[in-house]
Amino acid sequence: MYRLLIADDEALEREGLELMITRAMPDSFDIIHAPNGRLAIELAEEHRPDIVMMDVKMPGIQGLEALQDIQALHSRVKMVLVTAYDHFAYAKQAIALGVRDYIVKPAKKEQIIGILQRLVQELEQERSKRNTELALRDTVSRLMPLVENELAMMLMHDQVQDWNVQQLAELAQFPLQMGYALVIDAAAPGTVEACEGGSRRLRLETVYNAVRHELAGRLSCIVSPMIDEQMTVFVRLKDGTQYAKEEVLALGEELVPMLRQAAEGMVHIGIGRLKLGIDKLRESYVEAACAAAYARDAASAAAVHFEQVPVRAGSYSRTERLEATRSGAHTGAHTEEALQAAIHQVQAGRDREAHAVIEQARTIIHERFHLPLAMEEVAGMVHLNPYYFSKLFKQQAGATFTDYITQLRISRACQYIEENKLSLKEICYQVGYRDPNYFSRVFKKVTGAAPTEYRSRHSGD
Repeated sequence: MYRLLIADDEALEREGLELMITRAMPDSFDIIHAPNGRLAIELAEEHRPDIVMMDVKMPGIQGLEALQDIQALHSRVKMVLVTAYDHFAYAKQAIALGVRDYIVKPAKKEQIIGILQRLVQELEQERSKRNTELALRDTVSRLMPLVENELAMMLMHDQVQDWNVQQLAELAQFPLQMGYALVIDAAAPGTVEACEGGSRRLRLETVYNAVRHELAGRLSCIVSPMIDEQMTVFVRLKDGTQYAKEEVLALGEELVPMLRQAAEGMVHIGIGRLKLGIDKLRESYVEAACAAAYARDAASAAAVHFEQVPVRAGSYSRTERLEATRSGAHTGAHTEEALQAAIHQVQAGRDREAHAVIEQARTIIHERFHLPLAMEEVAGMVHLNPYYFSKLFKQQAGATFTDYITQLRISRACQYIEENKLSLKEICYQVGYRDPNYFSRVFKKVTGAAPTEYRSRHSGD
């Protein structure tokens, strides 16, 4: 139902219009009456009508002036001017105000109803368009963290030559020109071990959400998924913004207490140097990862900039060659060699972490395949978002999550059939299916034979 404001100083005119409209278009309008221009403006502000039918000549504020004020309050309102005078001057002013129609009294019922029906159709189209746009904005808003996650992972894993990087950067509104990386490490010794299962997952989710919430309004940045208690933030410097190591360190030190409270444990932050260009941002990530590892193991500071990492730092001799690129001990090919060595070490560590995470997921699947098990559920158990988990699982396991669990269930079903101790219906439920017909179709698709046929083949074994 739409709101219709009828403004006319003649009560009989207003009531006659209402009677005509309600008979011709029942249940279409909530009709509001205004006997003068001033009250029309006040009622329009209070009720925000969709359509206004305004008489030109009224006591006090005239119709055109009232329409001008109403349009200023409610720009999407549909305005219809009603007058007893067919003057060109009125029509010209009405057009300038955006009036949709101009009715000269006495008007025929067909003309008035035709105008209202057309305006209602326009309103419905506009409402549908707004709903579509809102749904699209909502979808984009929900997908944006996944876009950011994917872009961050590409930068971390040396996929900057992939044409998708530029597309994702545009979607994330994150031009890859100049920036630096932060690595947030929530895996302090004695903390992770004490938080297993749901509490561990909740702790990491809390840290992840706290980082996104705290940095989103302060920096132009993208955030990676939480992987093995670490997450990476790539920060883009906006035009005219200066990079100062002291300010970035101060930001890290400001974040740490808040994140430690969220994590209910230790958190350390490593900060990389400012880099120019998309292909150099990964160098800043490697530096930040080294700095975070040093901060965690040395336990000397909450936030550490890469330039603060000693050339030799106990177990951190692996950063020596990378640090030497800063001190000038290596140049040219040696600088590249040093950087690549550090990158390969960090990459190898990430690969080991990814393998361990997917092995954990496979263990969960093997333990629970007989239960309803969704990919999103398993992704949550290993603290990854479903999109990244899906890609990582296929890379590590060689099959999609769905194909993997299907193969496992059907393989186990074959074992049960060969043992010949359970009915086919019992086997169906035993391997995680709830519909025997669906189980039969999947079984035949995988093995090439229906369960009954498979049983008959092996009954003599």
